[in-house]
Amino acid sequence: MREERNGNWPLEALSNAEITLYKTHYINIQQNLLPTLKVELTELLEAFDVQDSLGGNGPDPDLELTLQIIDRIGYALDQLEISINLIAPMPFFDSEPSFTYQIPPPNTTDEDRGIVKTHRCQALQSLILPFIADYLLMLFWDYERLIEARRSGIVDDDHSHLVDLEPGVEVLDLNRKIIQSTRHASLTIDHIIHFSRLSDFAMVQKKWRTDLKLLATNLALIVAKLGLYTSLKEDEEYAHLFVGQGDHQEEEEEEEEEEGAADHQLHSSTFLNPGQITLIKLLIPILKILRTFYNKLMDTPTRKTPFVIEGMSSSEYDSLKEDSTTLSSTMNRTMDVLWSLNTPPHDDDHVSVSQSVHTLVQNCRVVLDTLDSCLVSIRVNLVPRPSSAPASASELFAACFFDLRTSLHLAVGHFRDALLDYNVRGGTQAQL
Repeated sequence: MREERNGNWPLEALSNAEITLYKTHYINIQQNLLPTLKVELTELLEAFDVQDSLGGNGPDPDLELTLQIIDRIGYALDQLEISINLIAPMPFFDSEPSFTYQIPPPNTTDEDRGIVKTHRCQALQSLILPFIADYLLMLFWDYERLIEARRSGIVDDDHSHLVDLEPGVEVLDLNRKIIQSTRHASLTIDHIIHFSRLSDFAMVQKKWRTDLKLLATNLALIVAKLGLYTSLKEDEEYAHLFVGQGDHQEEEEEEEEEEGAADHQLHSSTFLNPGQITLIKLLIPILKILRTFYNKLMDTPTRKTPFVIEGMSSSEYDSLKEDSTTLSSTMNRTMDVLWSLNTPPHDDDHVSVSQSVHTLVQNCRVVLDTLDSCLVSIRVNLVPRPSSAPASASELFAACFFDLRTSLHLAVGHFRDALLDYNVRGGTQAQL
């Protein structure tokens, strides 16, 4: 469930004049302020001439010009912050170094705002503000530290002597850091400009791509662990650890202590009981179906989806992205519970079989409900691409997602049945 926050979310609709003003600022950020900032960074690096001066082969850096450019960039950053904060609701600063926002009220409508829909402005702001506060300002501080070192004579005339700027910081190391950081800043600006030009659908696809990577990683981890388990079980050196597993815990612990910490770590993290293996194998089809779901939503360099999703408000986009996060994070938590089902009873993190099964059954419900929520949003806002084969939105949606939904319900059903059987064999039937 999304966390509700209090903040400065504009409940009232924007007037046409306000929308026009927002678009003017957005375009100015995209086409003027950010490109100008990149040019200024290039001039800054050239004025300082740090690369040539490292070995004493070039002219001394123009320190005064460097400081003047830093001042100009500071003014440009002020203008950039003013513009982005005007068009996006101010973020909340949590204890972590990240930006979080008030969730748009369900009745918030901004479909008519085009490039300045709130979710777009927030996303752009979440890239720009940390880039300024956490990266550029630290970079300029490095410039000023090195300038002060050169002015004070800490650096030798031939620039070749490695001296400490301050404890643990060498001048040449700082030179290299400045070069790399300035070039990286220019690439970051290119990324932000590119992001600002994405369609709403492409922005959501970036979020989906992140969740797809998490699912793919989990799937690969399961396959790798099961493969390792099988190979170890067939290896004579480790086969004795599988005999009577779960029946003679104390004897196994004594054997592990004698064989060393390495075998103990291997046993606790790798060896699974037969019921766990069954459950983990039944989880693989669920992960594969969800991976297919995301792949159907993704453009690739060689293939585009036969549809786009458009016409949604910022609150609808937010719900769709959060549902996606719920899918991937729920599967991640499900894997964590499955790996820990064999935790010894005396372990500090031990959870009873009934508790674990109850959690996993709840996760099954969450996955099915969340996928249905995603599919409803997609169905309502799906628009066929003109370049795709002629088909109505309903036909296209059914072709892409109907069988997938049915397959997921069947796979989750098999997994849930196995959970209940595991619970009966492992202890008292839980109240599910």
